[in-house]
Amino acid sequence: MRKLWPEIIKRKACPPTIFWTVVAVAVTVLAFIPAMNYQFLMEWDDVYYTSDPHLKITLANLHYWLTGSIQKLYTPVTSYSLMIDQALFGNYPAGYHLHNLLLHCGSLLLFLAILRRLRVSLLIAASIALLWAVHPQRVPSVVWIAERKDVLAVFFALAAFYTYLRAHEQPSFALFPPLLLLLSLGAKPAAAGLPAVMLVYTWQRHRKWRELRLAIPVLIVLILYLSWFLYLQPVSSSLSAQVTLPQRAWIIVHNIMWYLCSGFVPFQLNPIYPPVNLPGREYLPLVCGFILLAGIALAALFSTGSALKRKWLTAVSAALCWGALFFPVSGIVIIGMVDYSDRYNYLPSTVSWAMLALFISRQTQQKHLKPEWLRKAIVLLLLPVLYCYWYQTWSYLPVWSNSENLFVRAVQWQYPNPKAIDNLGTTAINRDNPQLLDLAAAKYLTLAAAGDRLHWYPCHIHRDAWSHASLFLGAYAQFLRGNLKAAFPAFVKLRQLAEAGTLKFYSRNGYIQKLWGALAACYLEFKQPEAALKCLQIQLHFLKPDSSNALFNRGLTAFIKRDFRSAEKYWGTAQERNPDDPRIRHNLETVRKLQSREHSPKKRVK
Repeated sequence: MRKLWPEIIKRKACPPTIFWTVVAVAVTVLAFIPAMNYQFLMEWDDVYYTSDPHLKITLANLHYWLTGSIQKLYTPVTSYSLMIDQALFGNYPAGYHLHNLLLHCGSLLLFLAILRRLRVSLLIAASIALLWAVHPQRVPSVVWIAERKDVLAVFFALAAFYTYLRAHEQPSFALFPPLLLLLSLGAKPAAAGLPAVMLVYTWQRHRKWRELRLAIPVLIVLILYLSWFLYLQPVSSSLSAQVTLPQRAWIIVHNIMWYLCSGFVPFQLNPIYPPVNLPGREYLPLVCGFILLAGIALAALFSTGSALKRKWLTAVSAALCWGALFFPVSGIVIIGMVDYSDRYNYLPSTVSWAMLALFISRQTQQKHLKPEWLRKAIVLLLLPVLYCYWYQTWSYLPVWSNSENLFVRAVQWQYPNPKAIDNLGTTAINRDNPQLLDLAAAKYLTLAAAGDRLHWYPCHIHRDAWSHASLFLGAYAQFLRGNLKAAFPAFVKLRQLAEAGTLKFYSRNGYIQKLWGALAACYLEFKQPEAALKCLQIQLHFLKPDSSNALFNRGLTAFIKRDFRSAEKYWGTAQERNPDDPRIRHNLETVRKLQSREHSPKKRVK
């Protein structure tokens, strides 16, 4: 049996390169295969992507995405990719998930090919590429359909760099790097630093300025893209102006430590991390981990037999390459209320893992060692790491199976990100889930009561909004439980704030229309139809004119005015738009019975 295994590997039908490549891909697919059964993430995938009418393949929509943006980001290639998915799979989520997984496997193959071009031995290259591919930080990018832009951008970025490596030996490949970089930037501008990596590689390889001409087309593409990007989507300075220079510097330092450490040791995996606070005890483990990692890296670098100058040159080159890919997610440019994220480490982590692969490969090639046995020993040592990554990935995958799990996990911090609480509250409202509403209300109240312990931007502006949102969500939970007497005083207080112009909600349009609708229902319960009509009239301003909610509102207004024919008309149209809403079905049955019997209503409208 011992002699049989090497013979299987050596057969011409299964060369080692093909064998280890297939193994790496198969393990990666098995790591993410449970996600094939996941549905769309409601309140996210459906809002921004799957339900967007502009994803139909038409000339008008192709032009729309070429000059428009989604989620305040210019990503036409991502939109075109989703247009193809919608044409092929419709509302079948497994097709979208499969597309994401195929792109991720393609990135694995490209990363493996890049390592081989950098003269990393096959066994080490396959092992490192596999560890990078199954790392738990890959879960959001691969599983979340809304993050198609991540897997697309990384796939095209790695393809651009691979063809750039080939272009140094085969000039016929010189046309591909700028085109592939343009596709990567069109999917997501995360690869804006890739030309700098290409320049560093060219200088390290040739040490001649004339050889840098290969990077000129790539630089031209980057400049043209950034000019078009800034023309269509100017960078907003509103958030940046609210961050002081020391805050910004600390965010950048934090992100350097966090991305480097978490790229190897995943910890505190979370869909939405809190904003970076001022330095304190909470960051002590991160600082210690970074110092340990930096010490190991420097010790490994200076333990090699090369000259001191070459060692420093290698260290500087590695830092420049990683820093170039880190720059777009560094915190220099503020990205909403998210300072750092697992998915942002998708591309920068390739440099960290590539440097580790190069170091291991160089060490195993020393003459006084037996390289083949040493490589196998290193691979055996990496197997426990693979198991840990696999276990964490499988444990983390269910978080992304539905919106409730996702946002409940996102608020599991002492002081969660307000955006996570807002998404949890919206999900709870749409699901009529009082338990989740109570959780969101408690988390908002925790933020509002934190006082000076939080130094987020712009924390002082949002404290009133957090208090008001907490009051509303807690009252709406009581409203859903049928305890209108407990909810009514809070609703009245919020109405007084709204009339005084001092009501603040973190997610204004999402909560405000529910407030007026719930308040109208309370007034109806307490026999105050005129006040209910006024609330319904205000609510209508916050609803889309042709939505089922707006039609329900008009039907209820007509019902209160005893215009049963109009009420039936509006509710009938609303049922066509939203046939699963039990409120519409109940009220429609009630008004039809009233019309047929021609007497006062005996059933109370919900």
